[in-house]
Amino acid sequence: MSKAEQFTDLKTRLISGVLMALIAFLCIYFGSIFMLALIAVFCYVGLKEWMDLPKSRNYSTDTSRKWLVYGLLYVAWACVSVLLIRYSDQYGYAATIWLITIVIGTDTGAYFAGRFIGGPKVAPSISPAKTWSGVVGGVVGAVILSSFFLSFTIIDVNTSIVKLVIVFSLISQCGDFFESFIKRRFEVKDTGSFLPGHGGALDRMDGQIFVLTAAGIFAFFNGPISQMASSLLIW
Repeated sequence: MSKAEQFTDLKTRLISGVLMALIAFLCIYFGSIFMLALIAVFCYVGLKEWMDLPKSRNYSTDTSRKWLVYGLLYVAWACVSVLLIRYSDQYGYAATIWLITIVIGTDTGAYFAGRFIGGPKVAPSISPAKTWSGVVGGVVGAVILSSFFLSFTIIDVNTSIVKLVIVFSLISQCGDFFESFIKRRFEVKDTGSFLPGHGGALDRMDGQIFVLTAAGIFAFFNGPISQMASSLLIW
């Protein structure tokens, strides 16, 4: 790919990424039908991309049904988690955006650290571009961006929250590796073409799916279901 093509691709990714983030933030902020519509669209597109992956394998009916169940667990669990967190208590909006900033910070930090520092690969057979410097850069980026967001809220950034951010950042990167593994298994570059410059919805949301699922499980067992957001932010 030439430098001009790389610039065009980066420009496309940037524009679509900003628009996608803006739409998501507005839907999460206003909640109600907007939030439900956002989740419904992602569930539909994400599950369709998941079911399209094995089409070239000619799976049997039983195997296709199992693959559908795996897809439902993968996509729907994250959607249920974010809805429970968003509508749990007065901290629902802050907790939801906070989880998003962790993933954005992770992706950004990992990208720049891997690009400018490089170094040994984490798992070249799964994701050749992922480096250990990228893993560390992703954690640093997540801590910085999520702390910056919380500084505009009434939530205190303490050691416990930072530790949780580090764990969620690593989980987000596990989501990236999982998506890379799935795409290598089915020999595809992207899961779809829903987002210009980003590929499919699952390509863009791989780390977020893992983080939302983990956050939902953590909050569920850390406090009452009516206070899941508080369980994530109040220590």
